Amino acid sequence: MANNFQKIKFASYSNLENYFTNIILPQKNKSSKVIGKTLLVWDKPKEQLMGKTYQVISMSDLEKVNNKSISMGRNQNVPVQTIKDLKAAGRVVAVVSGSFVHNEVEQRLVLYAGDEYGTLLCDVSFDDYKKFVKPLTMEAA
Repeated sequence: MANNFQKIKFASYSNLENYFTNIILPQKNKSSKVIGKTLLVWDKPKEQLMGKTYQVISMSDLEKVNNKSISMGRNQNVPVQTIKDLKAAGRVVAVVSGSFVHNEVEQRLVLYAGDEYGTLLCDVSFDDYKKFVKPLTMEAA
């Protein structure tokens, strides 16, 4: 059974509506269901409360690791002009939509910064990956 389960019966639909609107609805951590004049209420599972977590890299950090990638002659890097365009457009992070070990010596980042830029790739050191790629949790709606 769900945590903190409550079954509340009301004399009228009006009472149920008032209680739901004023007491239950403002609580983001509650789920509910109405059956007739009965309101069932329970705590949402923790995974629903946390929202969605993405791996991201800030534009300033992407610029650093990308410049390092270029100077080291790594296979994949983001065109310098693309990073300038992203920053000029006000983008502050790129989503790391995927990553994998490449040639057993580096991590390849698969980046998303908007549909207009397509898939961006950048090869980075394992240390830079650990240092600059961070989780970002978006609040659940």
